[in-house]
Amino acid sequence: MLIQFIDHRGHGGTRQTGAIVLDWTTGEVMMSYTVTLDVTFLNKDLLILAIPVTTQQDTTLLEVRSMKGGNVWYRCELPISWRDCSVRFLGRPCSNQGANCPTRYAKLFVPDPTLDVLGIVLKHSENQHSTTVVLSIDLFLRKCQGLMLLPEDTENYAMPTFEWDKWGPDVTRWLPDNLPREFAYRTVYGARMVAIIFDGHRDYYNALLDFNPRTVHRSAVEENGDGYKPTVQTTETEVRIGGRAIKSRLPYRLCPSRLEKRYWNMSLEANTIVGRVEKMFHFFSFLPRDPAHSGEPLPPRGL
Repeated sequence: MLIQFIDHRGHGGTRQTGAIVLDWTTGEVMMSYTVTLDVTFLNKDLLILAIPVTTQQDTTLLEVRSMKGGNVWYRCELPISWRDCSVRFLGRPCSNQGANCPTRYAKLFVPDPTLDVLGIVLKHSENQHSTTVVLSIDLFLRKCQGLMLLPEDTENYAMPTFEWDKWGPDVTRWLPDNLPREFAYRTVYGARMVAIIFDGHRDYYNALLDFNPRTVHRSAVEENGDGYKPTVQTTETEVRIGGRAIKSRLPYRLCPSRLEKRYWNMSLEANTIVGRVEKMFHFFSFLPRDPAHSGEPLPPRGL
């Protein structure tokens, strides 16, 4: 599949984005030109689109479409106004891309499709403040399929449309404000996401967020030999955007580095985090160390 984006100026000079989906092997148009805020694949068949449609509650609609059926399955309300906030889906590798090293070294880093997450960046048009939302794809799809079976949720709409409180809090996590957002485009791989933490003073640290429930459940909240101190967030949290109180409770583990460094941007590729500074790149690998190694953390390697 191929997604092609086309930018143009709509009425009043507002910027809009159009998307066309093609089967690149046959040239077949899977989705004709559609105006969107952004679009990405949830899996090999399903697309998710943020669409600029006016709603009674002044919300943004996320639309799920099937490529095989060529139809829209349902829409879900996101509790922010698309007129006030831009919507951007964070890039991630396609589902058939494995770890970039021999399997015997990286079995744990081959993504499990049932645990994949989607990152969504919301940036306010006035103050440029941004918020990152992480959505569990499998939980999201299962939640919406369950809502489809409830007549009261579908009978009043030409197309099934679910309010935020009915689908969102259990399958998303709105990240706290100390996680700067504009650090890279490709920051999500499988159930993991790389981020930069600001400590509230002057220091910045890179961190790995893991939304794999197995990792969350077995994680010990104590410092290990590498100098990382993981923390687990399983309780409900609340953020306020545009006067709205938004709750979320998707569990995750946060594992920050002890290395103080402010990177220009960071990206996550399978078993490696890549951080860019002015004249070099730093590579952080999750692969096992040589048993003969002393156990002390290796310094970042520049390129």
